[in-house]
This record gives sequence, structure tokens and C-alpha cells, in this order.
Amino acid sequence: MNAYKKNYNNTSVCRRCHQPLDTRISRGFILKTLFFWLPVKVYFCQKCLAKRYILNPKSSTESLRAL
Repeated sequence: MNAYKKNYNNTSVCRRCHQPLDTRISRGFILKTLFFWLPVKVYFCQKCLAKRYILNPKSSTESLRAL
């Protein structure tokens, strides 16, 4: 029984250090203005200080269903 284990909702891991990505950061200005239609989420690895951009295909299909 590991009571102190974190429960990660996403399954993404860092490519460098293979730690789970649990820190979300806001998208940059260019990503917000030019690529607003892309369902991109930006994660930050606290161990190796790397950013990772992840496309979320679930949100794009949900937006198409709403139309």
C-alpha cells in the first residue's frame, strides 16, 4: 500500500527522463492566436525542465460533435 503515490490523470511521460508530466502551463501567444483551432496542451517536466506539446484528439472530436 503506497499511500503517498501521486495519481496522474494523463498518461504522457517526458521523453528525456521518463517521468510523468503533471504540470500544465499556458499556451504561448503564437499558439493561441494562429493555431487556436488545434487542441494542443503544453506540459512541463520539473525534473529536466523540458516542455512538451501534446495534441488532444478527444477535444477535437467533441467540438465537431457539438456542431
